[in-house]
Amino acid sequence: MLDARRHGERFRLYQTLELPRTDATHEEVKRAYKKLSLRHHPDRNPGDDGATGRFQAVVSAYDVLGSAEKRHIYDRYGEQGLRVFESYLAFAAAGGGDGKPPLAPVSMLAVLCGVASAAVLLAAAQLGLLLARLSGATDAPLSLLAAPLWLLLAASACGAHTAARSSRAARAGEGRHASGRGAPSALLTALLAAAASLGLACASVDGGRLAPSRALLPPGALTAWQAARAAARLRRALAASSSPGEAGRAASQLGAALLRGSQLALAAARLDGALRCSWLLLSAPAWLLLLGGLGAAAAHAAASHGQQRHAAAARAVGLALLGWPLLALCLRLDGAIASWAPLLAPPLAGAAVYFCCCCCVCGVLTAAPQPRGRDVPPPDHIPVRAAQRQQPDREPLLPRYGSEGLGVEV
Repeated sequence: MLDARRHGERFRLYQTLELPRTDATHEEVKRAYKKLSLRHHPDRNPGDDGATGRFQAVVSAYDVLGSAEKRHIYDRYGEQGLRVFESYLAFAAAGGGDGKPPLAPVSMLAVLCGVASAAVLLAAAQLGLLLARLSGATDAPLSLLAAPLWLLLAASACGAHTAARSSRAARAGEGRHASGRGAPSALLTALLAAAASLGLACASVDGGRLAPSRALLPPGALTAWQAARAAARLRRALAASSSPGEAGRAASQLGAALLRGSQLALAAARLDGALRCSWLLLSAPAWLLLLGGLGAAAAHAAASHGQQRHAAAARAVGLALLGWPLLALCLRLDGAIASWAPLLAPPLAGAAVYFCCCCCVCGVLTAAPQPRGRDVPPPDHIPVRAAQRQQPDREPLLPRYGSEGLGVEV
């Protein structure tokens, strides 16, 4: 059944236009479209309720087969590949400009895989250098060992800045207010705060002139600013009394910001020696954040469908995987674990699995068969094996008498 379904997906549009072969020329496709569009046009079929559906199917088939690029994607990757290609075109159009994608879909996927692979490689190199420093294998300054992380932060900041400018230009082109903050701008702010925190941490470890808690000042300031914005948004939503959903989102954002701020304050007090309790107990706000996000993602996945459900499920899995690094870090800082390897080994293993999956995906896309001309089966085509299963060859229960044997006058 799966083979028959895949077999039909490669020919359905050709069957709609009644083309005999998949290597039909553009003129043949155009003639078939004109003939069938006139035959099934609703104005020529008054009273036929199915004429509109047939006419729309003919128009949709010609929209694909009449375009050389879409037809090549359809012949090589089927309807699923065509949907991915149309989503790629919509994403390119949403970015402003003329809406034309800069590269072919497979080439763009290869570029994205290369960029993601470079980021994963830098992160893996940073984890390896950090493990070597923590285990005593090297005494190089932290500012030098953090070179992969500096490169990763710089590249991410450049990408976020470009995305923020494109988003503002798109909103301005649509006539909307362009000064609002979007996800790229928030990401850029978070990256700048992370870079400032990394610089203070390197200065504290290498020079010893700064207290370790000073490295938490940039994320603390960012968290306080986010809490103030969330509080103002909640106050406006409560004053309006028209959108309980907006008030709930603002309250959730305010609660998350307060938990982050309390976690940073507790960590700073522990680093300065003001608190003596264990790190596992001090990480209670972080655990609450993790469990709250996991519950929200699981509830969203259960209530949604399609791509939103898959995205929510992926987010829930990612949050669940963050629990082990947090637990291992607390246990190592408390002295319950003697080595840093249990904390850093899982991300390195994940990087290795990513590279294997990326290579497999690129290999499958590259090795996809090139389209070639084939005969188009009729729409009611049934594979031979399926036909044999539906109509078995066996003797009838009654003999097949002729008309003379039954005494019937013909």
